[in-house]
Formats: sequence, structure tokens, C-alpha cells
Amino acid sequence: MPKTTVNLLLADDDELLRDHARAQLADEPVHLALACDGMDALEHLRGNPVDLVILDLAMPMMDGFEVLEAIRADERWRFLPVLVVTARDDTSALDRAFELGATGFAVKPINWRLMTRQIRFALRQAKTEHALRQARSRLHERYTQGADASQALLASAAELMALAARGDEPTRQAAKAMAKQLEKFRDAAPDPGLSKAG
Repeated sequence: MPKTTVNLLLADDDELLRDHARAQLADEPVHLALACDGMDALEHLRGNPVDLVILDLAMPMMDGFEVLEAIRADERWRFLPVLVVTARDDTSALDRAFELGATGFAVKPINWRLMTRQIRFALRQAKTEHALRQARSRLHERYTQGADASQALLASAAELMALAARGDEPTRQAAKAMAKQLEKFRDAAPDPGLSKAG
């Protein structure tokens, strides 16, 4: 787990599992919030900072699929990591959860040692993806403010390659692909000097 305190939200209607989660994560730098159903989870999200959600798919009143759909429909939580939990080895349910935007999954009974590693990985991945989005935003800002297009693209490509060196394999591949695309755009950009001369 990161050294800084992480805000986790666990939504599950199983009281024993919630108690077990509290005990298993007691030694981690975690502030754990507990929700007993989907509506309770969304209410907590609306009023509190959350870094990652652990979401049971089978809950009364509002199941995990509905909660996940509501999370992804809200711009504030569009990129929030969500690990779904199911008691069934149901690939169709997991496929549906990933289509709705799940980040990862666990099958009950939860192996909390593995879950802790999943949480760590999901948080690291979210941080890297956030940095990639910021790099792309800076590129857009530089370009729209009239900065030299070639230099802006080159600088952003360098930022993406630096991120690639620090990320996991999927992130490295994505960053490298974006950097190559930026270099193509740079090469295709018109020479500002020629534009001024005309």
C-alpha cells in the first residue's frame, strides 16, 4: 500500500465480510468506509473523498452493476478505480462488470493478501493514467495557446516516454504508442516560419 492514507469504500451487504475487511486492513494506511448496499455506497461517494471502491455485485435494493453504471456516468468518478467482488465464478457477470468499467475483480471468499496487492496495483495504475491525461491536457493547452506546435509535441512526447519508463507493462505500451503518434503529428505540423513568411 502507498505510505499516504488511502480512502477505500467497501460496499457489501454481508456484515461478516465488512467486519473481516476492517480487521484485515487494520494494519494498512487505509481509511475504510463501509456501505451495506448500493444506495448507501453512492450516498457516501457524493459526500466523501474516495480513492478506490470495492463493490459486491450481488446486493439488495441496488446491485453492484447499477452502482458501477452510476459511478461511470458521473464525471467526478469516471476514472475512479473499482474492484468488483462476486460469490460466483460467473464469467458472464464479470464480462458485464468490465464492460461497465470495472478495474479488477475478486471472487469470494476473498483472499485479502491478494486483494491488498490488487488495491496497490489499481491505485498505482490510476495514478499513472492520471499523469498521462495531464500530459495530454498540457499538450492541448500549449497548442491552443499558439505555442510552437513542433516544440509542444516534442515536449509532450518526452513526458509520455518518461511516464512509460515508470509504469507497468500495459501503461508503458500505451504511453509509447501515444508518444509515437505525437511525433508523427510533430513531423506533419507546418513550419511556423514558413507560415509567417507567406
